[in-house]
Amino acid sequence: MKRISHYLFILWAGIFLLQACASKRISQEKEKQAKLAQKITSLRQGSQAILLVAFGSTWQEAHNAYNALQRELTRTFNSASTGKNAPQDVYLAFTSGMCIQRCQQKGLGDFYSPHTWLAALAQAGYTSIVVQSLHVAQGKEYLDLAQEVNTFTQAHPSIDVALQGPLLDHAPEVAKILCKSYERELKSGATLLFMGHGTPKKYDIGGREEIHLLFEQELQKQAPRCFVATIDTEGNLLEDTIARMQKKGIKGGRVICIPLMTIAGDHAHNDMRGGDEDTPEAKSWRAELVKAGYQCSKEDCRLIGLIEMPEVVQFLERQLEKQITRKR
Repeated sequence: MKRISHYLFILWAGIFLLQACASKRISQEKEKQAKLAQKITSLRQGSQAILLVAFGSTWQEAHNAYNALQRELTRTFNSASTGKNAPQDVYLAFTSGMCIQRCQQKGLGDFYSPHTWLAALAQAGYTSIVVQSLHVAQGKEYLDLAQEVNTFTQAHPSIDVALQGPLLDHAPEVAKILCKSYERELKSGATLLFMGHGTPKKYDIGGREEIHLLFEQELQKQAPRCFVATIDTEGNLLEDTIARMQKKGIKGGRVICIPLMTIAGDHAHNDMRGGDEDTPEAKSWRAELVKAGYQCSKEDCRLIGLIEMPEVVQFLERQLEKQITRKR
């Protein structure tokens, strides 16, 4: 009997501690929301907002790209020349808690999750919010975001909320933009190899695992020497894509690696390029391509993210313009 009482006490104590921790997290989150809402209120110029949502990064170059995009969209949608549409205040959220924490530790600034941002925007009095995903494809991060936006919308029926999907929701248009941007390289006979992130098998993304392969097909309608490999999607890793290249008779020659990612961060610098030295780090894409008989220099590993390409930014602006006009 004493042993049972002991176990019951331990169970009760455990439940109490879990409840206390949960209560503390909720309290801290509410404090964060209130603090952010206060900051937003001091900056707010209208009642409508665009919330850009990216995975996040701890690379300074990536933050330069995020900042440049935010400035460009602010110039386009929140200036005196916005015309018939009301001005839109532009903000940026990260979905990666790890990136949020590390950015703060590295002094890169305070970043918040979509959950925190949406609650703060509501508290600040916004009546219309366009959430623009900067994810490339409908993977786990985007699907979590969609669920978050749906929950927020149901809890705030008086706020007009719209979610704009990732770039590959517009695969034919994006394929044309990329092939046009690298037209000179394609005409020289080079093969373009795009690096997508992909999704590990442990995550259920509702049968969207082949999205990068489908995008490869869209690219090849424009240029047959375009391929897409991923870091994480089984069946479309680098070795799988090299096998597809060889099956099409491309067994050598110059290969240009390009991040199919919003920004050129850790994956582009390390997994793709393999560092800054002429001899790439083992297991990097550059090293594996050279090992397989291709020519792939560090200069041909392009460290440019999608939102650093003017044509992609212009495409995002057109999509946002359509949504804002529709909501007017």
